[in-house]
Amino acid sequence: MASSSVLSEERGARGIPKAPFIEDVEKYLGGADAEIEGPLKAIQDAISKYRYMDSNLNQRRLSLEEKIPDIQKTLSMVEYLQERREGKTSQSEDDLEDDLEDEEPTSSSKPLKTTFELNDTLFAEAELEDTDTVYLWLGANVMLSYKLPAAIQLLRSKLEAAETNVASLTEDLEFLREQLTMMEDYFSDPPSVCFRNSSTTEPPANVTQSCGQGSGDVPLFAILAESASDIQAGVNFARDYNLRLAIKSSGHDYLGRSTARNSLLISTHKLQNISLVDNFTVGGVDQGPAVTIGSGVPLNSLYTALKAEGKIFVASSVATLAPAGGFVQGAGHSALSPSYGLAVDNVIEFTVVIASGDILTVNDAENSDLFWAMRGGGAGSWGVIISATFRVYPTFNAVYCDTNVTTSTPSIMGSVATVHARHIFDLDPLRAGQYFWVVPVDGTGSNSSLLAMQIQTIFPNNASVEAAEAALQPFIDDASNITDVQVETACEEQLINDMLFAADDSVGTNIILGSRLFSESLYETSPEAIGDMYVGLLENGTLGIFGNLVAGGKVAENANISMALNPAWRTAKTHVFLAHEWADSATIPDVIATQHAFSSGYERAALVGLAGEDSGSYTNEGDRFEPNLQVTFYGSTENYEKLEQVKSAYDPEDLFLVTAGVGSERWDEAGFCRLA
Repeated sequence: MASSSVLSEERGARGIPKAPFIEDVEKYLGGADAEIEGPLKAIQDAISKYRYMDSNLNQRRLSLEEKIPDIQKTLSMVEYLQERREGKTSQSEDDLEDDLEDEEPTSSSKPLKTTFELNDTLFAEAELEDTDTVYLWLGANVMLSYKLPAAIQLLRSKLEAAETNVASLTEDLEFLREQLTMMEDYFSDPPSVCFRNSSTTEPPANVTQSCGQGSGDVPLFAILAESASDIQAGVNFARDYNLRLAIKSSGHDYLGRSTARNSLLISTHKLQNISLVDNFTVGGVDQGPAVTIGSGVPLNSLYTALKAEGKIFVASSVATLAPAGGFVQGAGHSALSPSYGLAVDNVIEFTVVIASGDILTVNDAENSDLFWAMRGGGAGSWGVIISATFRVYPTFNAVYCDTNVTTSTPSIMGSVATVHARHIFDLDPLRAGQYFWVVPVDGTGSNSSLLAMQIQTIFPNNASVEAAEAALQPFIDDASNITDVQVETACEEQLINDMLFAADDSVGTNIILGSRLFSESLYETSPEAIGDMYVGLLENGTLGIFGNLVAGGKVAENANISMALNPAWRTAKTHVFLAHEWADSATIPDVIATQHAFSSGYERAALVGLAGEDSGSYTNEGDRFEPNLQVTFYGSTENYEKLEQVKSAYDPEDLFLVTAGVGSERWDEAGFCRLA
């Protein structure tokens, strides 16, 4: 590479550098035998710079958005005072007059009655004498007096400038996030999949960290589909020539299902259409407002597009995840799920290319058996999704609370986890969602001198900061009363569209997960046992214990919807999972041992011993080596048998074959040799 920086000299309207389009990867790297570590580090550095700019610009925009209502309110009050002096009244001032409690007919000679805020909950009555002068705060503890006309002129100019700056910052953020998505895609597009991605094959001795043919789970060829016909051509070619086929939308898959060794990969990343309608019908029945999205649309683009239309969509906080792919087929949980259900509860229709190469419309009225299977029957087993249609809802402000609990020993953290379990139902009246995790801050498990429970709670549907803080306070009080426990919390209000994709999963990490769904009854009857589980896992050296409060509420209320979703979701309260990592320098035997650590070790026994063998696991964030996947991922042998019947009808030769997917038990691990 000629430069240590990959950012283009070409810049956007306000100086943001454009991300480069790497058309020839080999040329960019400097030849077929060139080392890739340097270029990859340069890309990572560029991503870090874009993320820093994103955070900075977003903070500036949020600050301005918070100031605009204050400016508008102040301007309205000053304009009212001026009109009152001039003897004018207008219908638009009715609300303001109510606020000022002017019970007499409007007259500049009579004082205005109002209330003066002493603190958040205490007000004193006051009277405003007739005046032609007001005092305005200019910041930095500076207040100046202005005649009413001058104050109006100043406030109008400040309001116009603030609104203009917000619009400019919003435009900058959209451009910046396009560049960031492009840079991140260099790690998620086909050329970046290296041999350690779910691999169990040792690479040739002369291969280092770079990718190469035959080295692990790497496709030999890839189709970057731009249309439905591209997908049809790929499916037909793979079927006719008996090729191993892999499908990838965004590649956020912990089980390795978005790649396959020596396969033909179909990437749907370029299917980026977004179409919103007020009334979507299925079989003549109005389903209400809905959005149809291509299977390559990432959440950051979708949330931004829906924001402009005053709508929101039920999905996760992973900015570059494509929801119309494996996410929805596996269930698709969200911090909004207690209020609006899972993503799979909100999908109305799929357009999909099946193994025959045909394009099918799949919904409750057409191909309803396949619609049943695709809602919870797992990613990658049914066809290539062209688009999916989901319900949308009016957007709203939400309150985000960040709580940090620290202590020094696993036993004390177990007490904190018990208190958390006891108070988890405190959030139900507000239908809040929550992400919580316990990690050693230094060292691992029992060797750490500091442990932290970090909690992110989202209170939807225009909840107030005061209501959110009140809901969390009982937990905070009880946790603070435990010896050697420190608790900090902070809450802020924001539009939900902006809040959900404020963060993203990191790319290029070596990680596997194991998980279980914890039922509401478990939290009701056994909070102490949950705390004991935390103690055992931490003392055993577990890297981290992660939990998602993404069930209950509407998820439970949707139990009557007929779909393939694991029934354990309908009685669940949380999804709890554990993680294992390995270093880039790890040998393949070490990688294999790490990949089997959950299923063969203490951790699975700890989760299953508490939640029960039939408690179920989230197929998108589970362990590919689960010994009884038919029950763990799909709920029961009866449910799985029905899925197999649908599979046989639409894909009799198992063209769409993925790890832990329906029919995978008939094949060897690589998916090349049929076992039965």
